[in-house]
This record gives sequence, structure tokens and C-alpha cells, in this order.
Amino acid sequence: MKFIIVCFLSIGLWSVSAKDIDSKVESVTIFLNQAQVSRSASIVIGPETDQLVFTGLSSMLDPNSVQVKGEGSFIILGTSFRQNYLTDENLPNAVITLKDQIELLEGKIANMDNQQWALKSEEDMLKANQVIKGANQNLGVNELKTMADYYRTRVQAIKDKGYELQLVRKDLDKELIKLKNQLEEQHAKEQMVSGEVVVDISTSRSQTVHLNLSYVVSGASWNTTYDFRATSSSEKIGLLYKANVYQNSGEKWENVKLTLSTSNPSIGGWLPTVRPWYLDFFSAAPYQNKVSMPAARSQAFDAMPMEEEVLMESVMDYTQLTEGLTAVNYEIELPVTMISGGKEITVAIREEQVDTEFLYQSTPKLSERVYLVAKTKNWQALNLLPGEMNVFYEGGFVNKTYLNPEAELDELNISLGVDQGVKITRKPVRDLTNDQLIGNKRRISYQYEIKVKNTRSKSIDIEVFDQVPLSKNTDIEISEILLGGAQHNEKTGLLTWSFTLEPAMEKNMKFGYQVKYPRDKRVSGL
Repeated sequence: MKFIIVCFLSIGLWSVSAKDIDSKVESVTIFLNQAQVSRSASIVIGPETDQLVFTGLSSMLDPNSVQVKGEGSFIILGTSFRQNYLTDENLPNAVITLKDQIELLEGKIANMDNQQWALKSEEDMLKANQVIKGANQNLGVNELKTMADYYRTRVQAIKDKGYELQLVRKDLDKELIKLKNQLEEQHAKEQMVSGEVVVDISTSRSQTVHLNLSYVVSGASWNTTYDFRATSSSEKIGLLYKANVYQNSGEKWENVKLTLSTSNPSIGGWLPTVRPWYLDFFSAAPYQNKVSMPAARSQAFDAMPMEEEVLMESVMDYTQLTEGLTAVNYEIELPVTMISGGKEITVAIREEQVDTEFLYQSTPKLSERVYLVAKTKNWQALNLLPGEMNVFYEGGFVNKTYLNPEAELDELNISLGVDQGVKITRKPVRDLTNDQLIGNKRRISYQYEIKVKNTRSKSIDIEVFDQVPLSKNTDIEISEILLGGAQHNEKTGLLTWSFTLEPAMEKNMKFGYQVKYPRDKRVSGL
């Protein structure tokens, strides 16, 4: 018995002295779907201090990413991460008030339901009593009338009261939903679950030490959108690079230095290993090692108002671009505040002037419209990310498209809209379009005429596209192709006319082809 007492006394003497640290977020680097947070703090420690606890951190912190550095005469023995759950005893007052209101409201709703049940039971009893009275007693006319009046009056009162309770219940339900939404928002705001990093230390003297803590959290991301601005008087177009930044880490980043990085640590740094790929008959399924790719984020984007352009340019003046071996970083020198779960913020971080060639393009088979197109080259060297792009021409909004730098294209063609000053038509040449039966074969000849007219006061460069069909069956023959001066891609059937059209000039192109196949067959696609 004495041995047990001594053991407990020994445990009681082995106490740990811990100090909580209220640190400040100094800088944040946001990757494509994570963020690295850097904090700093100063605290007085002494020989009795065994642990330092960084409080109020994100619960979505990655423990493997924690790094602690310090300045002072002490030794860091180790670090650990833990969750801190708020109990009912130390809930914030705002949360307690909302929970009390919800409990009171749920009690009122339960009372409404009880009253509805009581009214329904009374109505059922009246109906049952009416049947019993009428079946087992000989009632006079006056008694029947009196009883009928009573039933009618009482049932009407029950119905009216039930409808009144139904309206009150409806209002209570709306109020309950509103309070629950407020409670959910308050939970996020008050960080009902927070993270803590515990630092075990050893020191022999009292002193003030300076600590730096960094870690990676999920719940933060950024993606890109672009503004493509072109004018007919310039051979260069402005490509404005904008970042849409969002964070829901549970932390408040107030007046921090923000860096946006194109790095994506979640992908991992290991090169996938190619494993043997076996083929067999249906008794054994083939195996192929597959590398999973991260899902692309899809996010709705609203074009920023034009009046914000001055602000975006001023932010861009304070953004520095640095290129590493595997990523591009955009360092924003102006302090930025981001609240967890708040609205997405959009900042302009870069603008490039890109060499552009203007030309016209049209596919009259699909649409008898001529589109002005800006054709850019060497755009892959800009290190762009995939994203939506808003296209502006001569100061007006044209359309929204998607920029995919991962596509292996030498040129990037951006449509600037329809030009009504260039007319185009495509019509069949009826005298040369016919359908004939020759033996057991059917032969159909097609010929079309495309007319392009430039009504503008200056010459234009234009490309016109059409096509001839391709056969997927040896019994379907396509022959006597008339190109009309077009370049013919035999693999795709694409016809391309490229030429310069002077002011007030018109150009005609004729092309055609012949299709022959067995007369008892039907050909799809004609």
C-alpha cells in the first residue's frame, strides 16, 4: 500500500510547465490548393518552462509540415500537433445565445405539433360519436338539427384553429432555419475546433526568445482568369493575368505578406514508377498502372467591374515575379487581409504585351458570318495556367473563352467577334448538283460556291474553311474532288482558302465532290 502511495506522489511531482503563445501571421504562400503559413512570436521563458504551445491555429494543419525555429539560448527537443475542442463550459457567448434560442424555438414547434395532434384527435372523436349517436338512438328532427349544428360549428372551429397553427408553425420553421444558419456561421467564425503546436524545450536561464513557426494547411487555393484586350490600331494585345484567391482554413490572415505560387505540393514529388503491363485472355483482367491526376477546379467567374481597373493596376505595381526551377511565384508586397470562409478576392498580378496578327476567319457551312481573330505566337513562354479568359475588343466585351496552356499549339487564336463589314455566302450550284442511278450504283454530285466581299475601307487577310466528306467504308467512293484553289487536308477533309481581299472587292470560290455507293444502301451523313 505504501508503494502505491509513493508512486502517485512521484507522478504528482513530475509536472510540466507550459506557456501558451499568441502568435501573429507574418506571411502566407498560397499554392494551387494548399497554403504555407508563417507565424512569429516573442515570449519570456525560464528554467521551469518545459513546453510552448502555439494556440489558435487551423485544425486543417498538416503535422508533417510543421517547422519551428528560434532565437535564444534554448534547445528545441521536439514538436507535436493536437486538436483543441471547445466544450460546453467554454463556448463563446454568441454560440451559447444562439443554441438557447434554437432550443426555445424547437420547444414552441413541439407545442404546435401537440396542439395539432389534439385537434385531430378531437375531430376524429366527433366523427366517431356522430356515427354512434345516429345508429343507436331514435332522434327527433330538432335534436338532429341541434346535433348537426353543433358538429358543424365545432368541426369548423377545429379546422380554423388547425390552419392558424399551421401558419404559426410555418413562421417558426423559417426562424429555426435562420438561427441554425447563424449558428453554423458562428461555429466557423469562432473556430469550434482549433489546432495547437506543442514545442518541447529545455533552457537553463530566464530570457526572451523569438520563435518562427511555419506549416501547411488545406482549405486555401487560387486560380487564374485573364483579360484579353485588343484594338485594331495596335499590333500588340494586353493580356492581364488575374488571381482569384480563397481561403477557408479556419484562420484569419490579417495584414500579411501574400505570395501566390504555381506549385502544387499535393501532387507529390515522386516520379511514378512504370510497372509490368500484362495482357491475357478474358479469364484474367489486364493490368495497367495508372497515375491519378488532380481534378481540375471548376469555379464560376464574374468579370470585374471596369472601375476596379485602377486598383488592379496599383496592386500589380507591387507584385514581384520570381521563377524557380519548378514554379513561378508572385509576391504581393502590399499587406492583404483574408478572413476564413470570406469572399473570394481578385487581384491583378501581371500584364503582358503579346505580338498579335489580326485576320478574318469564316466557316460558312456552319455560319455565314465572318469573325475577326487575333492570332498570337510564342504564348507558351508566358508560363500561364489554365483559366477562363474575358475577351475585350475596342473597349467592349466580346465573349468568354478558356485558355489552356497545356494544349500543344504553336498559335493561340482568339475570336474578337463578328465583323459586319465583311460579307460571305455559301450556296449550292444547282446546275452541277445532281443525283443519278447508274447500274447498281447511285452517284450524287455536289458543288458549292462561296462568295466573300470586303465592304470595309481597308484590305483584309482572311481564311475560309469548308470540308469534303471522308469514307469509312470501301463501298462508298468519294471522287472528282474540285478544290477551287483550297488547301486540302486528306486526313481530315478540311479545305482552307487563305487570301488578301482589297476594299470593295469580291472573291468567288467553287468546290465540289462526287459520292458513289450501292443503290440499295443508305448513307448516313449526306
